[in-house]
Amino acid sequence: MEIEVVRIAVCEDILPSRMKIPYEGLPQVGLFLEYLVQQYGPRLREAIWEADQLSQSLVVLLNGKNLRSLPRGLETELCHGDSLVISIPLMGG
Repeated sequence: MEIEVVRIAVCEDILPSRMKIPYEGLPQVGLFLEYLVQQYGPRLREAIWEADQLSQSLVVLLNGKNLRSLPRGLETELCHGDSLVISIPLMGG
């Protein structure tokens, strides 16, 4: 499967701003994020994880929905073509 990853205002020196990642692992968001860490290194781990949980300073959207609001959270299933946005919290005014 292929997952689109977009990063906004975070990890600028680690990840490209937009990419499509081929992924053949177990289709869960948390496992996919761990796969990205394996590909991009420990600095990415420090940026997105706090202990074994998603960093509170990040917002992760799966197809436009905040991962924290989804019932299965990091265990939410991924499908081919899904879009994952990694960002700092953004507010408008």
